[in-house]
Amino acid sequence: MPPKKSHATVLFWHRTDLRLHDSPALQAALDLKPSVFIPVWTWDPHYIYHTRVGPNRWKFLIECQQDLSKAYTSINAKQKLWVVREAPQSMPKLWKAWEITHLVFEKDTDAYARERDEEIIKLAEDAGIEVVVRNGRNLFDPDEIVRKNNGEPTLSMNQLQKASEKINGGSPDRPIDAPETVPDPWDDEKMKLDSLEHDVPKSKPDLNAAYRNLDDGNKQYTQIMGPKKDFAFPTLEELGIDAAQATTPHRGGESVALKMLAEYIKDEEFIGTFEKPKTSPAAFEPQATTLLSPHLHFGSLSVRKFWWDVKTIMDKRHEKMRPTADAPTNLLGQLLFREMFFAAQAALGHTFSQTIGNKIAHFIPWRLQSTHSRSLDGKPYFDLTVP
Repeated sequence: MPPKKSHATVLFWHRTDLRLHDSPALQAALDLKPSVFIPVWTWDPHYIYHTRVGPNRWKFLIECQQDLSKAYTSINAKQKLWVVREAPQSMPKLWKAWEITHLVFEKDTDAYARERDEEIIKLAEDAGIEVVVRNGRNLFDPDEIVRKNNGEPTLSMNQLQKASEKINGGSPDRPIDAPETVPDPWDDEKMKLDSLEHDVPKSKPDLNAAYRNLDDGNKQYTQIMGPKKDFAFPTLEELGIDAAQATTPHRGGESVALKMLAEYIKDEEFIGTFEKPKTSPAAFEPQATTLLSPHLHFGSLSVRKFWWDVKTIMDKRHEKMRPTADAPTNLLGQLLFREMFFAAQAALGHTFSQTIGNKIAHFIPWRLQSTHSRSLDGKPYFDLTVP
């Protein structure tokens, strides 16, 4: 018997969680037993114009969106990833048009994302919409790590490990399965947004203007539902980018990431003996690392699944007394380094990416470079170039 539906109409807001497997936020949305379920992506102009993004990354993101949309359709022929060509701050009109009762999304502690989400939550609460947020981008909630580290950014592996041990004994939650089905969206007519006023964002300044080399390009914001009014994800050409500029051989998407991980897991020797200092992230032929970092970034691969798949192999090798690399240089240690920097950013906010105002960074007055290079300050010049 199918689960009994409620009267909830859920807008599930995808961001850096472009997957169906191991998504606590998606599970929370489905636990509401919605009668209507709408998974969306808002085409945020902050990243389009105000964050430096090259053609290869755009291509990877679009492939992740394509793959996720196909995954939704595979479990419900009426579903897909509904891409709205406006800033997330425009969501109130979507809530009204689609009669949304619940907004659900995965927590993000990046500085911009945190401010954006606080604004969206306030708008939702003012509109009487219930907001549900779940951690899923990290092994542990970065804010909780900071709290366990006495409110300070984690600056060492030792600090990270001590803080995480206070959360479930330092053991991340197990991954959850992808849903076998999702509810329908509204019918085609109600899903249309033609009647809504379209807020076209300002395109200046554009930090990515150098890549927009098509004379008739940059059509990404011509219509709220996209040029064909089908909620499709933009093409590189719609971004004004000649697709020939995207030369990366690396493909995006949840199905790609899961297949890559499965292949690595088969090679127990590689998983068990991987050590970061002995590899180069710039080595591709043959590759020296897993090349899964971009999938973790866009959420096409769950970091918890990565962790537990690797840990299972490591535990098995320990039991058989096989050679096994230790943290922090092994694969598990590399995932912990990721957690360490997420927690540091969560504590520092915008100053994490700059020296001025950053309490953990040492500002070097490069106008005195000649003094440094001659070691007149008592410090070797090389040491001053190492962060």
